[in-house]
Amino acid sequence: MAKQKDKIITKLKNKHRFVLINDSNFAEVFSVRLTLMNVLMMLSGFVLLLVLLLWFLFANTPLGVILLGDAGLNSRAELLELNSRLEKVTQSLEAERMKTQTLQNLLNDKADLYDSSNLERQYSFE
Repeated sequence: MAKQKDKIITKLKNKHRFVLINDSNFAEVFSVRLTLMNVLMMLSGFVLLLVLLLWFLFANTPLGVILLGDAGLNSRAELLELNSRLEKVTQSLEAERMKTQTLQNLLNDKADLYDSSNLERQYSFE
């Protein structure tokens, strides 16, 4: 187990040279010495930076609401309150509509619709 662990550590620490060469005149353009551990560290740092950037974008901008559909707790409470207020307004509007209809019927000489003595004559059981 210890020998296997040592092998992995030595492979991570082996140094390699990455060289970019101009193909037409074989001039060296760029050269860097890398180890596998350095490459893994750079990749993990890049991934961490990308995750933090995306978290910041989704958490602190409207982009999260647009893409993820997350309305948040405050918005949900506001939606429930607005829905309650809408129901109350709808009920009061329906009551006003019924009052208006009743007044129009009374003004248009349709008062017999609301006369309870007339109901006995219409629905006699004889």
